[in-house]
Amino acid sequence: MKYLMGHRLRMLRIELGYSQEYVAKKLKIAQSSYSQIESDQKPITIEKINEIAEIFEKNPLELILINGEPIKNIIQDQSKNESIVNNNYVISQLVFEKLVTELMKYLEEKR
Repeated sequence: MKYLMGHRLRMLRIELGYSQEYVAKKLKIAQSSYSQIESDQKPITIEKINEIAEIFEKNPLELILINGEPIKNIIQDQSKNESIVNNNYVISQLVFEKLVTELMKYLEEKR
C-alpha cells in the first residue's frame, strides 16, 4: 500500500480531534494551505513536519512512518538541498536515512 503524507497527517489530526483551522492557525498558514498539504497538493518541508509534530505532540518520526515503513512520498529536493514531501515521488533508502538523520538532529537540538 502506498501511503501519502497528507493522508497520514489527516488521520492523526482527526484522531486528535483537531480541525484543519486549528492546525493551520498554529502553523501560521491559511486553512486552505493546510488543506492542500493534507490532500497532497502542496509539498511540505522538514521544518513543517517538525512543527506539525509539535502541535500533535508526536515525535516527527511518527509522522513519516506507518507500521515501521516510511511514507512513500518523501523526497530530496536537490535544488534547495532540503527534504520535502510531494505525492509525485517515491522515497529512496538514502533519502529516508538522511531524513531520519535530520529529524534526530532536530530533536537533539530541542533538548
